[in-house]
Amino acid sequence: MTRDERMRPKPEHLLWTIGLAVIAVSLAFVLKPVPASAPEPHLNPVLYPLYSGVTWEPETPATEIWRTTTGTFNIAGYGITSAAAKGITDIAALTTPFENYYRQKLTAAGWTVSIQMEAGGPMGSQTGYSKGADYIVIGYHTVFHSNVAGPNSPVACPCDTTLSLFSGSETR
Repeated sequence: MTRDERMRPKPEHLLWTIGLAVIAVSLAFVLKPVPASAPEPHLNPVLYPLYSGVTWEPETPATEIWRTTTGTFNIAGYGITSAAAKGITDIAALTTPFENYYRQKLTAAGWTVSIQMEAGGPMGSQTGYSKGADYIVIGYHTVFHSNVAGPNSPVACPCDTTLSLFSGSETR
């Protein structure tokens, strides 16, 4: 047998090689994971990009009911909350940059503070913004670990704080 004959593949080896290559390509195509497309955002576009100081949970459909001096109205839309910042000792260090981020974004885009939607206290805060029949509410909720003496005892950190966003349109 000459050197050329030894180097030349035999026809049956070529068939096996081609067959294995076809199977490998087929399996790679079938088993290749398909990347999941990112869910379509439902919050008002002005809220994006979301505040980057926390990890956000998935958006969920929500309806808010608001009472005013002239009656009640519903706001249908979507909400999103952050993963809780656990064991923090300075709530303002977390919430102030968040509130400032959205105050600047929203006022620059022509949104105005809706006084009827503002609320605040030791357990949390929220600020509402409106533009026509559209509303955005930003806020936070805090759970204190220290008020073990009862509901009227003083609260102090450490605490867990969750940030939240909601946007929707009025549906009277």
